[in-house]
Amino acid sequence: MFLSNAAVRRPVAMSCLIIGLALLGLNSYRKMSLEIMPKVDLPYITIVTVYPGATPEEIETDIAKRIEDEVVAVSGLKHVNSVA
Repeated sequence: MFLSNAAVRRPVAMSCLIIGLALLGLNSYRKMSLEIMPKVDLPYITIVTVYPGATPEEIETDIAKRIEDEVVAVSGLKHVNSVA
């Protein structure tokens, strides 16, 4: 109700306000960087393996341990965690 009364009483002021907001929005849109595929650095990696019919102990010894041994060799790695 307040905005509609102000628009009727002061049409020039409301027009200036709307035009100012539109120009501000256009300026912001122009300055905004937008990419289809932005570069994102994720600080972790997930490896999922499937071994149908195997027990958790078999997965741990046959797969997880081998993967852990290879992944530990990656430089800059701080922590390795595996779940079987």
